[in-house]
Amino acid sequence: MPQAATPLAKLKLRQTPYFLHFLHLRAILNTTKGGFYVSKKATDILSYITIIGWFIAYFFGDREHCKFHLNQGLVIFICYMILSILRSYIGGFIGVILWILMIIVFVMWLGGLINAIKGTENPMLIISNIKIIK
Repeated sequence: MPQAATPLAKLKLRQTPYFLHFLHLRAILNTTKGGFYVSKKATDILSYITIIGWFIAYFFGDREHCKFHLNQGLVIFICYMILSILRSYIGGFIGVILWILMIIVFVMWLGGLINAIKGTENPMLIISNIKIIK
């Protein structure tokens, strides 16, 4: 007796790279354009999930329509890295201030991720003027 086709079988999983299977991103891939690409909403969300997620979103995602979230995710990542490096070398009272700034950057990251999930493009107050991706 032949088995019924499952919804996952319709996604053409053989065309997706192995690392995307590992990340469980099969459900957000669209394979109708002869290859694969990550949808706009998935690109927005991935641009905030670590630097590896940002690279996946940049190279495999909808880059033209997601420049806002790609830029904001990259700026937040760079700010966090600079603060982490400074905090590892500077202690005392300035180290506490840097730690508080890292919490503020985390809150901005969380707000950006929530905006990406909602599908809105609300600029962050502090970093909205920094444009790395044009």
